Amino acid sequence: MPAPSKTSRFPWQRLLWVLLALAIAAAVLWWRSRPPVVPGYKIETRNLVQNVVATGYVITPSRVQVASEITGTVVKRLVDRGAHVKAGQVLLELRADQTSAQLDQARAALRQLVEQSRPQAAAALAQAKVQVEQA
Repeated sequence: MPAPSKTSRFPWQRLLWVLLALAIAAAVLWWRSRPPVVPGYKIETRNLVQNVVATGYVITPSRVQVASEITGTVVKRLVDRGAHVKAGQVLLELRADQTSAQLDQARAALRQLVEQSRPQAAAALAQAKVQVEQA
């Protein structure tokens, strides 16, 4: 059997090389034309928990001077510094021994006046009744 000549094998080899080059070119074009890979995330509803740690100070929009009509030693502080308070809210309790004594003295004087004026009021009432009957 005669050996195949180089010329008869050459067209098939050439065709194989051309097909291989076309396959490589197609693979490169396909690889470059792919869309970019974008990471995906699963969306779900959850409660948001966020902690912020910071240092600083707060500037209030308004300041109010607080004063007492009487003097005394602070016995109890009812609100914390910087707390939100309302008008008329009690902020402190004072130990005012002298004021308490004056209050007790005033109450005793009031009781005494009431007790002394009862007989006079009863007499005035009786006199008014007599005048009404006579009229």
